[in-house]
Amino acid sequence: GGTPAGPLLDDDLESGGGNWFVGAGSPVLSTAADHSPIYGIRIPRTANVYTLIDATGRSGLTLTYWRRTAGMDANEFLYVEWSANGGATWTVLESTKQ
Repeated sequence: GGTPAGPLLDDDLESGGGNWFVGAGSPVLSTAADHSPIYGIRIPRTANVYTLIDATGRSGLTLTYWRRTAGMDANEFLYVEWSANGGATWTVLESTKQ
């Protein structure tokens, strides 16, 4: 019984950005921002991207990701957030804001 273990999302962007949605701005799937074999997402200032993950019935979740912040201005920050209620409230998991 129960929900099987395994990743809810495993995406290296090599199949394109189909798992990701643009919330604001103009993020670009690019080879200039890569970590996986070829592609990454370049997220310019005031832009955001997100994905929807159905974690219903899951517990003890772990988020693993890679990010690079290069060339950011003093007033630019990266936030990684999680919402358990459809986006009504958010929990910051990581912030580059000091």
